[in-house]
Amino acid sequence: MSVLHECELADRKAVVHCRDWTERTGAIIGCWLVQSGRVPDGDVALQIIKILWKKVAKYKRYPNSPETGPQCEFVRKFGRVILDATA
Repeated sequence: MSVLHECELADRKAVVHCRDWTERTGAIIGCWLVQSGRVPDGDVALQIIKILWKKVAKYKRYPNSPETGPQCEFVRKFGRVILDATA
């Protein structure tokens, strides 16, 4: 996450990927959306990723990003951890 933050501060692009951009990448991006303050919580992050993912060609082959239930739950919990830490 710190690398993404540093790239943002330096106005540089960052690439986050794993196998086919469907597994961990969606989880990392979801957590980053929350941590960066772009979304209020993990649920909203997952909704945004779901909308954007449908525009990717791989969507038909891999309809979910993050791909697994535990990865989605991690993003949801990450959002709650961030909120708890700032309270």
